[in-house]
Amino acid sequence: MTVSGSYNFDQTAMELYKDALYNIGAVPIGHTPSAKDVAICSRALNRIIKALQNDHVYLNAVTLRNYDTVAGTITYQAVDGVKKIIGTPYLKIDGNDTPLNVISRQDYDTIVTKGGSGQPSDVFNDYSTSPPTQYLYPSPAAVYAVYYRSEDVLDDIDLSSETVNLPSNALDMLLAGLSYELCKPYRQTTSFRTELGQEFELKKRQFKAGDIARDGDDKVAPQWVV
Repeated sequence: MTVSGSYNFDQTAMELYKDALYNIGAVPIGHTPSAKDVAICSRALNRIIKALQNDHVYLNAVTLRNYDTVAGTITYQAVDGVKKIIGTPYLKIDGNDTPLNVISRQDYDTIVTKGGSGQPSDVFNDYSTSPPTQYLYPSPAAVYAVYYRSEDVLDDIDLSSETVNLPSNALDMLLAGLSYELCKPYRQTTSFRTELGQEFELKKRQFKAGDIARDGDDKVAPQWVV
């Protein structure tokens, strides 16, 4: 047996659409949904995401982001949608990763001379702003590529090619919900729709219960975040 060497599993929105349409028999397995099918699935999936938010279930995905520093500039605000910076940010220099030391606000405040310049070695993540702001020390003396992983709020899905970078239990929940929502426009029986609705509610309860057991917060993050 061989292994792929990959450590993650991602699905595109189109793959979710296909699986949901296959589940209800609206599209034969192996066939590609039409543009009308995709449009119906897209609207339904985004309604589900909004409804989950009303139920205090927030789908957060992990994204690897980067930016280039500007000489003499110490503050860099994350892009809209970023909720939290996770793990250890790092500089990529000549193809090599150089981790930054993540320090607290108190440690950053104790740095008397913040105007020194050079290769940044420390970073303070300030969550008093929305989105968060990173403070680098010392001030970059040149252009450096800074990489970090962020926890992002998934508000909607715009493109069928978009990767739905969520843990498997979240994907299962969305698939069950989408299959349920598609029953009405595709004229499935009431009993079948009820069955799928019960499955969706079960997946949603399991998803919420699993996260509460992990950190006591309904605002969920992917299961691989530590």
